[in-house]
Amino acid sequence: MEKVSRSIFYKERESILFFLGEDKSLERDFNNKLWERPFWGELKNGADDTLRLFNNACYICTHVFYDDYPPNELKEYEKIAIDGHDDPVWINHMFPATMALVVNWLSSEECRKISEGKGRVEAIEELCKRIHVSVEKRREGKEDFHTLIMHGHQLPSGFIKDGCFQRILLTEAIKDPTVPPMDIINSLGYLLEVIKYNPEEWLAAVGPDSYLLKEVPKMHFDTEGNLRNMSELLNEKYKDDKCTQRFSSSIYKDNGSGFEIKKGDIIIAEDRKVDVIKILHAMCKIGLFQMKDGRKVSHKTLMGIFGEMLNEDFSQYSSNLSDSKLNTKEETFLKVFDDLRIEASKYYKKS
Repeated sequence: MEKVSRSIFYKERESILFFLGEDKSLERDFNNKLWERPFWGELKNGADDTLRLFNNACYICTHVFYDDYPPNELKEYEKIAIDGHDDPVWINHMFPATMALVVNWLSSEECRKISEGKGRVEAIEELCKRIHVSVEKRREGKEDFHTLIMHGHQLPSGFIKDGCFQRILLTEAIKDPTVPPMDIINSLGYLLEVIKYNPEEWLAAVGPDSYLLKEVPKMHFDTEGNLRNMSELLNEKYKDDKCTQRFSSSIYKDNGSGFEIKKGDIIIAEDRKVDVIKILHAMCKIGLFQMKDGRKVSHKTLMGIFGEMLNEDFSQYSSNLSDSKLNTKEETFLKVFDDLRIEASKYYKKS
């Protein structure tokens, strides 16, 4: 499956009650065992983290039903389970716990019935084997994983049939005003794939009279010009929507000099990528950013946003930081912060 943003592929469940209904014995038993784990009981935001774990596991399972060959996507599923955290102790427990729930769901009899219809029973079995191997390689968290693997349960027939592992329809994704337009841009390959095999979805999403219906399936979104075209198409569809204004400004804007600044025109200076990562990491640590609703911004989210702005891949930011720390002296590692302090001092002293 083509790359797709989470917001237009998976429906976030806002309450843990969705997962812990009266007919969901597996999920309720899993939740009880989860809270019995010493690490989980010590979490400051245990309730929120539990909901996030269930959502992440459900998001992974949804991918499993649509990815071309799920076993090959294990690394991507691991990233979802780690959820942008860089605390190794937290990761060593959250990752196995999330993957245990994934295995529980994918190993269920009800899930197997659905998988047979999609022709991927063997692929799911192979994925579960690889998950076991991956967890066994970790120093911590193996006990969490094995304790949380449930036996003797079957998912109620309504759990999957009610759409638990179903992707969001384009109708819902395109019309949802909370979906950032850049998420649509980042998922254009996926959209074209869906349009190709499910044209009726696209018709329902944009309406029969929109020229979006005719133009988007013809486009190949691999050039700045086509991004510009997509901006115009979205403006036609969302002309009264504030999201579109943000989208248009993120693609190109006039800086007052008579030249258009497009996404990708500003990049990181040569050999300074790790310095930028250091600064962003420090800014996140001291709380310079937060979500609109007041929640803390994760390092993964922050790196993703700035990486998109600067046309850089920051997905390995944690490894980049660790390598820099291990391979340089302290004064070299901190030089970029010293340079910032010098410039700040000059500005402060400037009359």
